Amino acid sequence: QACVDIVYNTDRSESGDLINRIESRNGLHTLEYAQTLGLGNRTYSLVDINKETNDKLYIRANGTEFEADLLKNSSSEALVELLKQGDITIDMHDYGNFEKVGSLGINLPRNDEQITTEAGDLILYQGNQITIYYDTNSWSFTKLGKIKNVTKTDLLEVFGNENVAVTFSLNKQTKPLMGDADNDGIYTASDAAYILQKVLSMDFKTPVENSGYSEDILDVTGDGRLTATDAAAVLQKALNNSFIMPCEK
Repeated sequence: QACVDIVYNTDRSESGDLINRIESRNGLHTLEYAQTLGLGNRTYSLVDINKETNDKLYIRANGTEFEADLLKNSSSEALVELLKQGDITIDMHDYGNFEKVGSLGINLPRNDEQITTEAGDLILYQGNQITIYYDTNSWSFTKLGKIKNVTKTDLLEVFGNENVAVTFSLNKQTKPLMGDADNDGIYTASDAAYILQKVLSMDFKTPVENSGYSEDILDVTGDGRLTATDAAAVLQKALNNSFIMPCEK
């Protein structure tokens, strides 16, 4: 269908003979009938492959990781260079019932253009704020990329309607060990200390939470609560790796 549309939109002095051949052999009817047979769809969208890159961006919040494709422009390239120095966690707030927005703390190059957003669009606003859209909005700003295969519902289930800490990374993260509060891949006394500090002050954020995971990753007893018992179990695991925590059974 896209090829036929291109032919019909070309100057008739160049495409006239081909159009006559298509119509004389019921070419358009062939497309229509093929769709009724389920052999394709006549609706499509065009993608400029020159604007795509191989760079992936991983976005984590509340224990969920999204994968995004970055566009090819100086803005996304600058973001990649920034993230090569390390992951960035941004406190993002809701705005306008269509986006999450937070400050990058640095100015990136702008490539503003008039855009109507869709769920999953990553936008650079005013050069120093990054936004994740979950609904539509029309404005002039820079598109950085798009989260793959998400809907408004998917995004709101993770980000919610309140403020949320969102981590941006170039590296896909494997899920941490249950109870590994400092997210270093091993059990040590510091994990137990972090959990105990969390128990004493639920506003405290452990390193693994700052990486985008929820406090559920610390609940090694599996009782739906975070208590000193979780810290004790992790400490016992650190002292004796053969000890089996409830979450490992």
